[in-house]
Amino acid sequence: MKPPVWMLSFGLAILAAAATAGLTRAVIKISHRREWLDFPDDRKRHPKAVPRLGGVAIFLTFWGLIFIVQVFRPACLAIFSPDAMVIFVGALIIFLLGLFDDFHPLRVEGKLLVQLLVGIWLWFSGLGIDQLWVPTVGGVNLGAASLPVTLAWFILLVNAINIIDGLDALAAGVSLIGLASVMVIGVRTDVPDAIVLSLVLVGALSGFLIYNRPPARIFLGDCGSLSLGYFFAVLALWLPIKRYTVVAVYVPVLAILVPLAELAWSILRRIAGGKKPTTPDRGHIHFRLIELGFSAGGVRLLFYGLSVVGFAFALAAAYGNRRLWMTVFGFFVLALVSGLYILLRTRGRK
Repeated sequence: MKPPVWMLSFGLAILAAAATAGLTRAVIKISHRREWLDFPDDRKRHPKAVPRLGGVAIFLTFWGLIFIVQVFRPACLAIFSPDAMVIFVGALIIFLLGLFDDFHPLRVEGKLLVQLLVGIWLWFSGLGIDQLWVPTVGGVNLGAASLPVTLAWFILLVNAINIIDGLDALAAGVSLIGLASVMVIGVRTDVPDAIVLSLVLVGALSGFLIYNRPPARIFLGDCGSLSLGYFFAVLALWLPIKRYTVVAVYVPVLAILVPLAELAWSILRRIAGGKKPTTPDRGHIHFRLIELGFSAGGVRLLFYGLSVVGFAFALAAAYGNRRLWMTVFGFFVLALVSGLYILLRTRGRK
């Protein structure tokens, strides 16, 4: 990007941080006054009731600033603008779905149905996966499989951040590291819009983290965690279309490798236990590590460190030998899945 665009992007990030911090403070006050709180129960670790509408401040700030940029500096989002309304409609539906769930918990099947409808909306609007790159094989045209692959991809990424939103500053911190990967891909594929979008969200998350750091005064809530997952999901659909490269397809996935692994583990663990994959529980890795004696701070650092590994994979894919690095990544995933399978098979044995 040209220097003036970089300056604008960093200026927007600072403005987003200030606006989100102010809005978050207001949401905290209103939530306590209205008793819009997340109360402790058997599946939650916080000792007292905490507001859970942090996603409201992030959503309003992010899309408010994006709207302002499109009006006053449209050249900065010239690539994004043609798809902006389609993406915003999907974002609004996902946000409202999460917001409703924060007040009136929904069945998982209901939430998945709404997410599927949004995924179908994006696919019919032209934001779908038509081709995948497979190590040692190359590009594979999906044909009729484009819609189911797009929907599966979309559902996984939308819910990835939500699955790790169980400790103070965990989901937001992992998302910040993931956004660094997105900025790299924006530079590498010459899509400055991706950098502008990412920096605005970085600023918004930074302002939110002022009140989400331990002990948290507010949580993301489903409206926040699902909205963050939606951002990464849309990038995984939008970037490859605008600048089709191997990197553009996989970097949004690499960016949130840790929550995706957590999601995969949760599904496998529940199936192995004879439960539905959507059954809520306290068996998430971060909870299990705390039960084993790790501190919450130590678990956060572990997840941040693993997220940096995902960021390193993204850098390698962007600037190294793509075929080699994606092959290495394939072996990494194979080893991870094999390890989880062995753990499940030996579950309960001495």
